[in-house]
Amino acid sequence: MDQLRRDAQRLRKQESLTHYQVLDRIAAKHGYRNWSLLSKHSAAPAAKAPGSTGERDHLPPLPPAQQHRDVTEDPRKRYYLHGDQLEDDASRYYCAECDVFFKANHFADHGPHTGERLLDQLERRQKRDWRLQMNLRRPDAAVNVLETEALAARAEYQALRPKFSVWLQEQRKRTRAGERRDDVGFMALELVTSRGLPTTPKSLKQLCYHYERRGFQRFATEALESAWAEFKQDLAARQA
Repeated sequence: MDQLRRDAQRLRKQESLTHYQVLDRIAAKHGYRNWSLLSKHSAAPAAKAPGSTGERDHLPPLPPAQQHRDVTEDPRKRYYLHGDQLEDDASRYYCAECDVFFKANHFADHGPHTGERLLDQLERRQKRDWRLQMNLRRPDAAVNVLETEALAARAEYQALRPKFSVWLQEQRKRTRAGERRDDVGFMALELVTSRGLPTTPKSLKQLCYHYERRGFQRFATEALESAWAEFKQDLAARQA
């Protein structure tokens, strides 16, 4: 084994391969599918079977194409985020809420903000210790059915948040003056302060979570979503 490790070190210097790729290539040359099997067999050799020649009994050498595939492919388990496309079936996508792969139209059942779950997962994954991801892989160019729309929704909210804040303050004043008596008006009166909306939330969904964590009732955050829809309608009417 020591000699094999020295061979691996020389091979790594000669070719631009990772440490694990070099070890697997050395194992393939000796008829094993990967370095782990070679190490296991060397550490605990099997008893000599009747008629054995005394040589180590192991799998026959793999064909060249198979050897190359084992070396170059990432052996880690594929990790799927909410909305990721299944590698073996391009028509199905992973739903983290159901823990099942579905057709793309399934995600509409989880509401307009289901893409926020994906963005939250991506942010947590970036902050996670790389050592916890050593046995998992997710391609950088992974196809995701929710990402584009979710990013666009966040960008829209962040661009319109200052105007939305001013609009809510106007509804707050109208409610105080008795000009507006509905859920949106009462919500603006209860949630919105003279300083406007908080700037930390990156999306409307995060804004709703912000208020829910502070003890506001669900009807208030539902009215906040209705207010966002009304605000965009008013904005479009003004720009027309």
